[in-house]
Amino acid sequence: MIKAVAPRVACDVIDRAIQVHGAAGVSDDTPLARLYGWHRAMRIFDGPDEVHLRSIARAELSREKSTFAAAVT
Repeated sequence: MIKAVAPRVACDVIDRAIQVHGAAGVSDDTPLARLYGWHRAMRIFDGPDEVHLRSIARAELSREKSTFAAAVT
C-alpha cells in the first residue's frame, strides 16, 4: 500500500510548499520545482496508482476469500 500512498503524499507536501513560497517556489532559487518534477516523474515511472491499488485489492480479496473458506469448512 505504501507504493500507492507515499508518492502521492510527497507530491502533495511539495505542492503545498510551492504554494507557500509563491512565485519563488517555482523558480530555480529553491529546489521545490526540481523536487516536484522528480517526484511526479517517479509516480509515472513506477506505474499508475490504479495499478498499485488494484494489486492491493486483489491481495486483500484473496486473503479474505481464503479466510472465509476456512471458516465455512
